Amino acid sequence: MSGAHILVVDDHGPLRQALEGLLRAEGYRVTVAADGLEGLGVLDRLVPDLIIADIMMPRMDGLAFLAAVRARADGPTIPFIFLTARADDTAVTGGAAGPAPATLRKPFAPDELLALVRARLAHGRWSDAPAAEEREGAQAGEGSRA
Repeated sequence: MSGAHILVVDDHGPLRQALEGLLRAEGYRVTVAADGLEGLGVLDRLVPDLIIADIMMPRMDGLAFLAAVRARADGPTIPFIFLTARADDTAVTGGAAGPAPATLRKPFAPDELLALVRARLAHGRWSDAPAAEEREGAQAGEGSRA
């Protein structure tokens, strides 16, 4: 699904930049965030086709970020890939809302990540919700959020 919009959330700048470059070279649109809180801010502006997030991050770790994403109206439909350096992070679940995220242990080969990205995108959104829906215009007429 070339042209899909992917949100990359990782606190390690060099890895975040490498992922952005790798994904852009494959034809994906990429938005990056340095942690879960910044990632939630991005989700106020757009709904990506896929989220790739580190688990261990400051301010808001990947698990808290996943829970916050799944709690949003559009969150349960977004496929998720977790990146982790910890051996015990392989049993991450999606919780009540949404599917379990895929988990890729660091270090990983670029081809490994790309295969997982393609597989998650091939499955598509987890409901009939429109993919990569830009909400900037749609929210202009809405009242403020609580």
